[in-house]
Amino acid sequence: MTKRIISIILLAALFAALIPCASAEGAFLRESGDTRGVNNSFSSAISASLGQTYTGRLMRIDPCDYYKFYNDLEGSFPFLITSQISVRADLYDADEKLIWGCDLNPGDFSSPVGSVFFKFHLAVGTYYFRISCIGSASAGIVTGSYSLKLGERLATPVIALENVEKTGKVKVTWEAIDGASRYEVCRSTSQTGEYVTLKITEKLSFTNTSGEAGVKYYYKVRALSDPVTNIASDFCSPKYRTCDLPQPSVRGTHVPETGKNKLEWDRIDGAVGYEIYRSEVKDGEYSLIKTVTKTSFVNTAGVAGVTYYYRVRALAQNSSADSALSEIKTLTCDLPCPVVAAELDDTGRPSLSWEAVEGAVAYNVYRATSAGGSYTLMKTTANLTYKNTNFSPGTTYYYKVMALAERESANSAYSAVVSVTT
Repeated sequence: MTKRIISIILLAALFAALIPCASAEGAFLRESGDTRGVNNSFSSAISASLGQTYTGRLMRIDPCDYYKFYNDLEGSFPFLITSQISVRADLYDADEKLIWGCDLNPGDFSSPVGSVFFKFHLAVGTYYFRISCIGSASAGIVTGSYSLKLGERLATPVIALENVEKTGKVKVTWEAIDGASRYEVCRSTSQTGEYVTLKITEKLSFTNTSGEAGVKYYYKVRALSDPVTNIASDFCSPKYRTCDLPQPSVRGTHVPETGKNKLEWDRIDGAVGYEIYRSEVKDGEYSLIKTVTKTSFVNTAGVAGVTYYYRVRALAQNSSADSALSEIKTLTCDLPCPVVAAELDDTGRPSLSWEAVEGAVAYNVYRATSAGGSYTLMKTTANLTYKNTNFSPGTTYYYKVMALAERESANSAYSAVVSVTT
């Protein structure tokens, strides 16, 4: 009778172990990686693939499971254990020598499933992992399921550094890493110094907006999984780059009296000077024509009617922090404006005269009845004089003259306003 009762109990336990668990909280479904009852020793250890999840059930008749795996990369080796019951995890080397062990207690047996994530430094080689119940048959081992995931690692990012031309700040970029949802960017002012986390970002780039021009910074990045598993790759090898001065923003005008091109820009903090480059072809070779400490430059050597292309660079005390060349500013050199004289001739008519402007093909004469009023084009002439025959006695007239170039874009500015009273 006693033997019969024992047989019934054992059969019931075995039957329970073979029935898939319900899909309620804290329970496990049977999966393709389920290894119940077939890996109870080193010799029968399941060959585990890194990154795959294995599930099993521990009970009186099956109190432990063994897994054999090969670690192909020296470094931080992660593993995740999820269990319904208190278990012990042991790690052995290829000679079956214990190198690490830990008791895992997710709580009392009625609590939800507990998950524990570990990292352990491993050299390249073969290892065994053992999951076992805490306690013994006589102490009353509680049946429960677990899952084990070995070696879920993330690849190390490869970073590239460049300076953002407009601001001079350093931009760090990298390719997406499989399994990563975030990336941690760290910075130091020396290769072996203390690294400070600047940002944890979901993007694939980061711009160090707090960098100071002229300072060399070292950067390293690691990939992170989701916050639950919190798996991290190794940091990449540090790379360095100097933060540059921001790029000048150049404005272009003309000097009215001479028609020469004038460049202007705002002062750049930290700049000790500025280089001006010029070309007659937009995509051609630019030549350095002047280095100045001011924030403006007049191209006195420019020829009227010729279009020039300019770029400006801000210079730092440390030449490695010089700015990028500015965006191209296009300007056509104008004719100088005429210098006009006005008087009444012998018949009482307003009479204008001016010196010839080199490169001018004609001149436009404009008139108004007030200095700031609306000016009307009175005549276009190739002469250097103009007599106003259409006028009213006792009226003051205001005149200005423009020199016309072969190319309209090179016409001069208006001359200074002159007046005469009839």
